[in-house]
Amino acid sequence: MESPPDLSDGRIGIIEYPSASPFEIHHILCKMDSVPHHAVFGSLLMPEHPASDPMPCVVAVHGSLNWRGHHHEHIVGWLEAGFAVFRVHSFDSRLIESTVEDQMSVTYAMMLTDVYQALRMLSTHPAIDAARIGIAGWSLGGHGRPLFLLGASGRGTGAWRRALCCPPPSLSSGASEDG
Repeated sequence: MESPPDLSDGRIGIIEYPSASPFEIHHILCKMDSVPHHAVFGSLLMPEHPASDPMPCVVAVHGSLNWRGHHHEHIVGWLEAGFAVFRVHSFDSRLIESTVEDQMSVTYAMMLTDVYQALRMLSTHPAIDAARIGIAGWSLGGHGRPLFLLGASGRGTGAWRRALCCPPPSLSSGASEDG
């Protein structure tokens, strides 16, 4: 997948970046070259009074009803605490208003890809401490967070690839289950 833009220029506001639409985790691990790649966008908000320089950042991911009022209340709280906030717009980027009636129109694997690319991008911003970027997700936006955190930490990724991409040796070699 194409690298996201470098934010070393310190830009804020609406930022477009490359992502993709893998249908499920299997596609992230094994078939990213064959899934649709396209641009998505997010909104980078900065506090009036940063907690530190560089400051922590929260990557915020909405649920099945897209961005709602209660999400904004949390965002205001983080900004008031001195955190930067990046709002991922997974639905709006794909021209989807809600997935309440159709959970397959934007899957958590798609949202996970958007978040991964956002993290890569935000780590280049001079006002953001790359070691203090967290993820907050609501409902659908929170489902992929544990999987992402395992992959981002480097733990579990190899086992996922083996389990999802490669058939067991007994099936790929033509040998029986007994060896």
